[in-house]
Amino acid sequence: SSKAKLHRAADGEGFPMRSEAWFLMALADGVALCSNQLYEHWRALVDIYRETLSGVLRRMDAEGVLPVDPADEQSPADPISTAIVLYALLLGVQQGLIDPERYLPVARKGMSALRQHGETRAAEMMEEVFGVR
Repeated sequence: SSKAKLHRAADGEGFPMRSEAWFLMALADGVALCSNQLYEHWRALVDIYRETLSGVLRRMDAEGVLPVDPADEQSPADPISTAIVLYALLLGVQQGLIDPERYLPVARKGMSALRQHGETRAAEMMEEVFGVR
């Protein structure tokens, strides 16, 4: 059986970046709200979250920002999608879903990129909410 792709594949198939970002944020929020008495469901959501996060982060450029359209090499930066994904990443770290040593440097790099793209308030909000600097 073929596994459904939850993120944009390297060949450009998949969902628009902004849709993937919102989906990832909804997953992180859903996991946070899922009762621990529903372990099998919680575990399935965590697996989907991790797979989606991994796929989305492969699209970040060296600066730490996501493109509007990953299938287009000339696509401009999308700081809004980047901010949404960083929120979902930091929520995953806070919930213990992903390794902070691996993912906090990604978040810090992305937050720096947000500032460079005029989204200083988004970076400040993440610093305030998650205590990441």
